[in-house]
Amino acid sequence: MKKLVFLPALFLTLLAGTQALSVGDEKTSVEYAKLAPKLLAVIQCSVYSESFSDQSERQRFYGLAISIGREFISAARDNKITKEDWSASVPWIYGALRGGPSVDFVLGRWWQWTETDTYEKISEDCDNCVTNDELRLMVSKRLFREKNCALID
Repeated sequence: MKKLVFLPALFLTLLAGTQALSVGDEKTSVEYAKLAPKLLAVIQCSVYSESFSDQSERQRFYGLAISIGREFISAARDNKITKEDWSASVPWIYGALRGGPSVDFVLGRWWQWTETDTYEKISEDCDNCVTNDELRLMVSKRLFREKNCALID
């Protein structure tokens, strides 16, 4: 009979410990806000890696951007980011483009804007990159290194 009383008590103790751990995993407002510049960098790096023959880096950046973007946008929609932290860390354009019917819709808008902006910056850096694949690859590799894209995880 003592074993039957002990098992539910053990289960409840373990459950409480698990819930305490999951609550401790919650990010702060600052941590959520800092996901926005990281998302910006990840999408930029995906553009730089587009010209690489090995597309594994680009695929890695796609996965990261989707994960980071969804987490950030969900936190913003759930009011987990204070106005102060938003102002300090989030790119202005992300605030202007944050409306939409779903998290993935907003992420798509941000992705499109960031990708377009990054292509424009590559073009500013390299007049002939649109028509010259070798030159585009060279510029993309340089920007990839300068932005420390390999270090992003």
